[in-house]
Amino acid sequence: MTFFDEIGRTLADRGREAAQRAKGVAEVLQMKGQISAENSKVKELYGAIGALYFKKHREDPDDEYQMFFPEIEKTLVHIAELEARVREVEGTYCCGSCGSPLRKDDMFCSKCGMPVAKEEEFSQEEETTSAVVSASEGVEKETDDIFVNEDSE
Repeated sequence: MTFFDEIGRTLADRGREAAQRAKGVAEVLQMKGQISAENSKVKELYGAIGALYFKKHREDPDDEYQMFFPEIEKTLVHIAELEARVREVEGTYCCGSCGSPLRKDDMFCSKCGMPVAKEEEFSQEEETTSAVVSASEGVEKETDDIFVNEDSE
């Protein structure tokens, strides 16, 4: 009987050790998840700072980061062009009042409520220009959203 008692104790000990290891692994994974969330928050805040800086200093020719601004502007224009192409493929266009996307069959803008004039067909160039303005305004809105979300948490 002592042989079976010995095996029983050994199995119980191993089971407790395995449970302790599993608990430790779960705790480590939970902390790594928290670290990842905090790192994401820091990256988001860095982005907000950069967007605010860009908005404030984009016209300053003596700014030490001026070398990056043309690339940002070029990227914003490219994003606006891609968004215009997406709208074209999806069959949507922009509200003349607020710039929100509209579908061809919309009678009113869902964001600002303005009536949609059906005879107002935007050319690709006008729509891209409008989208570029929206994209640069989006930098401001995006940073505002980040700070609003940060305050509300």
